[in-house]
Amino acid sequence: MGLFGPNINKMLKEKDAAGLKKVVLENQNIKTRTKAIEALAVLKETETLTSLMTDPSLLPILVTIFAQMGDEAVEPLIKALSNEDYYIQGGAATALSLIGDYRALDPIIKKVNNKDSRARISMIVALGKFGGEDAKDTLRKASRDKNLEVSNAAMLALGEILNKGM
Repeated sequence: MGLFGPNINKMLKEKDAAGLKKVVLENQNIKTRTKAIEALAVLKETETLTSLMTDPSLLPILVTIFAQMGDEAVEPLIKALSNEDYYIQGGAATALSLIGDYRALDPIIKKVNNKDSRARISMIVALGKFGGEDAKDTLRKASRDKNLEVSNAAMLALGEILNKGM
């Protein structure tokens, strides 16, 4: 710990991923937490970053970080789609849609039938960003979901695809 809080630069230099994760989990200062997350990204600690998605307050910065990481984040994010935690699934789907790597399309399509309606909505929104015939077919089926929020999300995502001519 530095004089004014954790020394993120020292932890980064020492590749102290455990220390950086501890800062993210325990520090109350969002700027410090964000710097620790950015340091974890520099260290390419994708599994550690994925595990942090259970905290909804961190999702916006984590999704942004994963999107910036691009290709190197795709496989860990696809793996995260199978996590039990809704926040991790939803964050992974959102980040994958921002990256736009089509390796993620089929795994996202497979998760549209998730038992958790919030997870289904996250997958549906992601499909709306990808587009393509497989996404459209899946969204058409999802538009008939018994859950009104899910069916509405599917119709909106399908409309987004059709409006873009994808």
